[in-house]
Amino acid sequence: MVASLIPLCWLLAVTPLKVGDAAPASVNVVTLAGQGHRTNLDLAGAVTIVDFFATWCPGCRESVGSYEKLAAEYGERLRIVVVDVGEQPATVRRFFALLRLPENVTVALDSTGTAMRSFGANGFPTFFVLDQDGIVRAVFDGWGQGSAQELSDQVGRLLRKPSAPVTGRGKKRHPPASSASPAPRAAKTAADERALRIGVEVLR
Repeated sequence: MVASLIPLCWLLAVTPLKVGDAAPASVNVVTLAGQGHRTNLDLAGAVTIVDFFATWCPGCRESVGSYEKLAAEYGERLRIVVVDVGEQPATVRRFFALLRLPENVTVALDSTGTAMRSFGANGFPTFFVLDQDGIVRAVFDGWGQGSAQELSDQVGRLLRKPSAPVTGRGKKRHPPASSASPAPRAAKTAADERALRIGVEVLR
């Protein structure tokens, strides 16, 4: 089983993140273009897919092939972070040298499994969809027929969220009716005063 290639010690005492959990504020990884320097990837501020990946995983290879369509549909509103776990940088570079990725896709190297453990992922591929605040809104394990559409639908729902301020129950905020000031009455004119003296009602 390919899953046995993951060191067992990486998976002990790991609690997977669930929908509604806050993802790590950043992950400490080496980006594929980072020339070996570690960097912290900020995961808040945009809808983000975090994809835990390995080049030997058939489902992983299929999933990254769907990212061009996702990028065409959502553009810069979506960020995708492909986290390769436990492989040599040269292996990962050779794989992605043959695969054209959209500009909004970042490939990161997690050689020790630290990022994978911080999310609690225990297989490949595993996807975490984060909203703009870094909250997990969906978790997908594996890849199969319909997976690409399911991922796209989830991203679409997050990008269509209303931006209006909301109260605790998700309703738009409106001032209470009792706090509205009454409309000011029009000032009486001299003609109005004369009309009232002769018994004519003035309506405005």
